[in-house]
Amino acid sequence: MKQLSPNKVDVFKKKSSFPIWSNQLSNSLIYWAMAIFFLLAPFSVSSLYQKITPLPSSVLITCACLIILGITFIQTMEKENKVIDTLSIPKELKFFLYGLYIPMGLSIVAAAYNVSIVTSNEYLSYVLNSMPTRTLNLFLFLGIIIFFMKQLHLFSEQQLKKILHFYIVAIVILCLVGIWQFLHFLIGYPFIPLSSRAYVHSVDQDVLFNFRLTSLTDEPSFLVPFLVDGIILSYFLIQNKRKYILYMVLPALFVLIFSFSVSGYANLLLLLLFVLFLFVLTVMDRKDKKRILLFSSIGLAAGIILLTVTWPLWNGLLQPILGRFDTLFDIEKHSRLFMLVMPFVWLFDYSLVNGLFGFGPGSYEFLANTKFLYHQGPLSATSNNVFVDLFFEHGVVGGGVFLAVFLYIFWYFFKKRKQDPYYLCGLLLWFQLGITSLYRSDFASPRFWVLVICVFVFAELAKRRMRTRDSEKVISIG
Repeated sequence: MKQLSPNKVDVFKKKSSFPIWSNQLSNSLIYWAMAIFFLLAPFSVSSLYQKITPLPSSVLITCACLIILGITFIQTMEKENKVIDTLSIPKELKFFLYGLYIPMGLSIVAAAYNVSIVTSNEYLSYVLNSMPTRTLNLFLFLGIIIFFMKQLHLFSEQQLKKILHFYIVAIVILCLVGIWQFLHFLIGYPFIPLSSRAYVHSVDQDVLFNFRLTSLTDEPSFLVPFLVDGIILSYFLIQNKRKYILYMVLPALFVLIFSFSVSGYANLLLLLLFVLFLFVLTVMDRKDKKRILLFSSIGLAAGIILLTVTWPLWNGLLQPILGRFDTLFDIEKHSRLFMLVMPFVWLFDYSLVNGLFGFGPGSYEFLANTKFLYHQGPLSATSNNVFVDLFFEHGVVGGGVFLAVFLYIFWYFFKKRKQDPYYLCGLLLWFQLGITSLYRSDFASPRFWVLVICVFVFAELAKRRMRTRDSEKVISIG
């Protein structure tokens, strides 16, 4: 067979390949696509933002970012003459994606079977409308995370950290708007007309404050995860700790306190306890552990005495929260608890197939159209818990696999937390993602995937620094 000359081979490759952009242009497009994705992620829980465009704004932004990342990915393949598998993503991230998307595929097959046995117009309507929408939405995020992680090697540590900074900037904006909203409620300062759950409900007694801060979000429980995200992330990205406290911690805590969100308070408390646990486990020797236990006991006793003496004041201040404890654990009166528990009962309503593999992606909406609360109207379209939603949507198999993979990644970062501060940051963010997943079912929203990307970006940065240290050791030994 006649061989082509090198020049002819080059001409053939140029004609058959995608038009090549410069490295600078390609990298700039990736950088700004991800920067915009990170910057606008916190606003995806705002009706005001979502209604700017005919379709939900967050979906349009996600689509635009995916298109840009897809084109630049083709560019990277062309320029580096590589196939897709040679630019691999971390094994742990692969496990996470497998644990979510393979069960999702099985649940779609199960949904096709369920149509023949679930004699319900509501279920058929869900299969034809909501299921394709949820599936498409999740595949948009899958494309973004794969294309970005496969091009991560194009960026330096500083460039990647700058991208993450855009998420912090958005959270600072939420804090500032929250303070603005506080002034509006307190002294009547003009504010943006928002439709949000900013007023206290489910409380019988008089309260010191009859409002809850929501900032630009629709309700307090949508807002508080971002505030805690910002406190964690900015600690590792902002070198000047005075600026960190002044511009992030104090505003975030102020807005969080006046959100009067039980979930937010519990979120922050669990995070602080976990940090204390890591601190004691990692840093302290046995003698110091006894000392810190002694001082903690003294401080706790003093706090209890002070709280008892000043209880009337605290009772008025915290009544927006305390007043809700009367019904918090009563499944017949607390709608959120009802929506957390009952899906496990309804999962096996029709057949073993839907019990094992679920009713399909987004099928909690089917419950919202067919099931009712004990004391009021229909259910919400979500249980507000990622794990409960996935157990119903993906079945016992899919929900169990996702939970196992989630815990595996937590254990991976927990074991590596001492090797590099970036691993510690990844651990705290993953823990935060787990806590917020208990009261916010946002795995089909930008925030969830922003945190997943942040975690594995930090893992990549930790690996780079460890390789640098190892090479420096080899050079010094040589």
